[in-house]
Amino acid sequence: MARYVAGWRSELAWESDPLARTWRLTGPAGGQRYLKSAPADAEVPLRGEAVRLRWAGRNGLPVPKVVAACAVGQAEWLLTEALPGRRASAPELRADPGALVPILAEGLRRFHQSPAGQCPFPGGIEVALAHVGRRLRAGLISTADLHPEHAHLSPAAAVGELERLRPDGEDLVVCHGDYCLPNVGYDVTA
Repeated sequence: MARYVAGWRSELAWESDPLARTWRLTGPAGGQRYLKSAPADAEVPLRGEAVRLRWAGRNGLPVPKVVAACAVGQAEWLLTEALPGRRASAPELRADPGALVPILAEGLRRFHQSPAGQCPFPGGIEVALAHVGRRLRAGLISTADLHPEHAHLSPAAAVGELERLRPDGEDLVVCHGDYCLPNVGYDVTA
């Protein structure tokens, strides 16, 4: 990874926990990249994110180009090119919900309009319930994780409610996976 970032200045852009960080890198010629780090055993491994980004890019979605992805010891690294435009987390945009909401909606619309049948990453009801079941059996769900409306339930009872309330059918769409302000940008020229 070092050969891709030698000579680039870095500043911390985002930290979701002390072991998961994103740096904004500025190259000698002014170009920008983002370098993410996460534990190799993270729930969503960066190697999986790299595969998904590459697929999304090949399918016309506005995602950053993967420069490099690797694992070193107990850490994973993902280096991407910056997308053109501005970040949705910009303070002036966050202060203007009337401008922010349509930008976020358009981004989601672009993902959801992609052909879900061609997406190789399963994520329907069965996959989601199997995932939550594994987390429950591993003791990774606590009452503190539950929405206050369901705080009276035990984790097992909450998972039981998910099973009981499962919908009869699905309307599958391609989803972003981590659609939050630091991960969304918008083109100021559009």
